[in-house]
Amino acid sequence: MKYPKDFGYMSLIQTISDVNNTFLSRRELTCDFPGLSGKLKTLEAVDMITKEFKLDGKVVIPMRLKTNVGMLKVTGTFYVYDDEGLAKKHINPTIISRLEKTKAKIAEAEKAATEKAAAEAAAAQARSGGAPAQMTIPTQASPMVQSSVPNMPEQAAMTPAAMSTTGESKGIMAFVKKNPAVAALGAGAIALGAYMMLKPKKKTRASGLSGTRKTTRKTTRKTSSTARGRSRRSSIPKLNLK
Repeated sequence: MKYPKDFGYMSLIQTISDVNNTFLSRRELTCDFPGLSGKLKTLEAVDMITKEFKLDGKVVIPMRLKTNVGMLKVTGTFYVYDDEGLAKKHINPTIISRLEKTKAKIAEAEKAATEKAAAEAAAAQARSGGAPAQMTIPTQASPMVQSSVPNMPEQAAMTPAAMSTTGESKGIMAFVKKNPAVAALGAGAIALGAYMMLKPKKKTRASGLSGTRKTTRKTTRKTSSTARGRSRRSSIPKLNLK
């Protein structure tokens, strides 16, 4: 198992108390782990204590890991027993079962990792051993093949559609050269037709609903003037000269 030193955490275990309790046949350790607040796990702390105090073959029980508020250190209390049966008698069974479950999970994870690594190595070896040799295909033709192909003329390389378009253009140019006057008249007629089609139409403003101009005012004025003249003539008294 890897513990924080293997991950690059520079931690020095500081021993606070180391008591040999002969009455309970155990060793009681209290240590500080500076700089590992929020990073240290229970089994990692057990491994660090085992390697620091050389407790190989002993039963190390982590009793408590306390994170100090406002500080980056972790304070841990550990009991060290020589006999596992005695440790199970003295320690709370909940702590023992929790520790065993954690160890079982870590063992399963390590076993799965080793099996996966072995399977990947076997698959890689099978691919490298059974893969056929790859053939290299040249991207360019060899000089001999290129020289054996004759150069085709431009007319043979042209498609029938391109040949028909070029023939039509040549025929039109020949006709224009032979009959320039007819070509000029035709061009003028085409231009005149295009002008008549595109010429804007004059808009006639209609004063009435039917579109015809009304001359009611002029006629009324004329009629009123003639009526006035007649009335003036009729008002002059007639004189009979004898």
